[in-house]
Amino acid sequence: MWFIAKDKRKVQIGDLVIMDDLSTYHNVITFTSLGFLFTNEGKIETDVVTFDVHIENQVQTDNNQVKVECVTMDVYNAFNATTAGYTGRTTLNGLFSKLGFNYKSNYQSNNTYFSIPQCMVVSMFDALTKYASFANGGGAHFFMNEKGNVNGYDYKLIKEKGKALPMVAEINGRSSKTDWINFNPSEYDINYWDNNNKFKKETLKTIKGHGRAVINVTDTTGVYYDAVKQEVVNNFYNKWFTSYVLNVTLLAVNNPHAFKVGDLIYLNNDKEDTYIIKALAVGYSEAQKVGSFGATLISEPKLLV
Repeated sequence: MWFIAKDKRKVQIGDLVIMDDLSTYHNVITFTSLGFLFTNEGKIETDVVTFDVHIENQVQTDNNQVKVECVTMDVYNAFNATTAGYTGRTTLNGLFSKLGFNYKSNYQSNNTYFSIPQCMVVSMFDALTKYASFANGGGAHFFMNEKGNVNGYDYKLIKEKGKALPMVAEINGRSSKTDWINFNPSEYDINYWDNNNKFKKETLKTIKGHGRAVINVTDTTGVYYDAVKQEVVNNFYNKWFTSYVLNVTLLAVNNPHAFKVGDLIYLNNDKEDTYIIKALAVGYSEAQKVGSFGATLISEPKLLV
């Protein structure tokens, strides 16, 4: 495998890993070299794939190699641009179309009020993760693949409506973290004023029985009420469906290319227990001529016995 700089200089590289992770907003590519690469752009060339890339970070490791982290030029150009901004009501399909992005999702979004200023793409993704509304969903996420296309996900809808795929894998590690529940109520009394300046009260429940709080929406236009409510729902389900995490290595009996982030799977023939694929890592070694496939799987809290 080679890294080819813009001046055509070739550097041999190894340990290529292509990572998709819903927590990072975009695809990331890493590899190792014997020294620092004194350039920002170049091309990764292997027997099976070629990428035009922009180098983001370089770190010297314990064995004196350098781990290089980069993104494709499509991702780099997108995340270093400023969005046009948008204020008004629209669906997510309409919003991304107006902002000039290719967008796809398996789930229908609601017609929602957005107030997005001109900003960097990462700031737009931050805002959408808080306020985007999928029909009957909760836990919105957005991810840009290596070609610069945006995909929309909703954890609640994936768990409720996704068709689970079989995955055979070895579990390398697991974690269960639910301390966040002590600080994030699941039931709310919302006090607000509608667009006729009439005081109203509504009860919002995500998962019953995990604390209760009051939210006062001090807005008389009626515009921001739905946004405040959606932020609560997205925040809760993003934490709820990442409470239990498995790190796995896919075994050879799988077709690893059949999986992608956001898929619902059941693991090792246990059809009663499903997980969302949060991250996929594809590693490639030319010396071994084989690939390695790892995944991070997430789910709601589970009782460990």
